[in-house]
Amino acid sequence: MPTLTDRERQILGLLVFAEEYSELARSLGIAERTVKFHVANLRTKLGGLSRLQLCQVALLDLTGLLDTVEICGAHPAR
Repeated sequence: MPTLTDRERQILGLLVFAEEYSELARSLGIAERTVKFHVANLRTKLGGLSRLQLCQVALLDLTGLLDTVEICGAHPAR
């Protein structure tokens, strides 16, 4: 994954929980325009992903899904 700033990582993680950029901006105490700026940077750094795709990346990161997949792969289904 490309190098993200602390704020970009923070916004990436919160995108999952905020329906609107304005809601995210209020929760962080920053302007909505600033949120949009960081989201645009995330989209660029991560290959032009949509907001939905950014949320999916964030969920994978937040849930540790890749670790879970490895664990499930080690235990065959019965």
